[in-house]
Amino acid sequence: MGEAKAELVQALALDPNLIWARFYLARIYLDLGQPRKAKEQLEAGLSARPNVPHLLSLLGEANRQLGDPALAAEQNQRALEIAPSFFAARYYLGLAYLELKREDEAIRELEAAAKSDQPIPDLYLTLGSVYAQKDDLERAVSFYQKAVAAAPDRPEGRLKLGQAYRRKKLLAQALEQLRLAMPEGGQFLSTPYYQQLQTEIFFERGLTLQEQGAWAQAIENYAKAIELTPQFGPAHRHLAEALFHKGEYARALEHAIKADELKSPVEPSLREKITQKAKQ
Repeated sequence: MGEAKAELVQALALDPNLIWARFYLARIYLDLGQPRKAKEQLEAGLSARPNVPHLLSLLGEANRQLGDPALAAEQNQRALEIAPSFFAARYYLGLAYLELKREDEAIRELEAAAKSDQPIPDLYLTLGSVYAQKDDLERAVSFYQKAVAAAPDRPEGRLKLGQAYRRKKLLAQALEQLRLAMPEGGQFLSTPYYQQLQTEIFFERGLTLQEQGAWAQAIENYAKAIELTPQFGPAHRHLAEALFHKGEYARALEHAIKADELKSPVEPSLREKITQKAKQ
């Protein structure tokens, strides 16, 4: 990605009117988490070639990431007026509607984008999460499966699919997806994003193992989640519950106290039992 950025910057230094160089450079800036730089490139491109739907749509997404979903929606609507079949604009419009709490309109646009012949894993993940929040687990699983099929090596889809399977009580299938999300001997990039992703995989594995009654393995996975992200309150809470079940009351109290500090408290009646047992 760094090499691609350098080549595009060099191309624009030679010819500032290359609007597609600006478009792809803006895409890279968005991937790098730099929406303001992406916006600068897209606005420069639109000043040379107004009403190019690809530029308008990506500018809308940059503005959404900069905290202005209303402007993002407006710009993607304009892109769709120019090119009604432009599926990426519908995807970005759906994201903007989600932030504006216009859920029905968001689902309409995201579903329309999902009918494209081009698979978009992030779109499927978004739709899956929308349906998971609505407790429509059948639809959620369907879209998470599409995300996994489109990008089998990406751990995000397998994590989400594992979560949905656990909620459906399909525990063996959940654990298989979580194993594939973080296979033995696999490596993740050393970035905060991937550290958080690993934390969530260990935590979800702990929840699934706990539901299976495999308390010792659940404890091991909660502990790994905390090792990666010490301030992850839910892992402390569930670890306290699992340790109490295993009779390790002093350790359970330690993590219950930490869960309190992190605003993720253990259920009050269980918290009282942990305290009483730890003091005996």
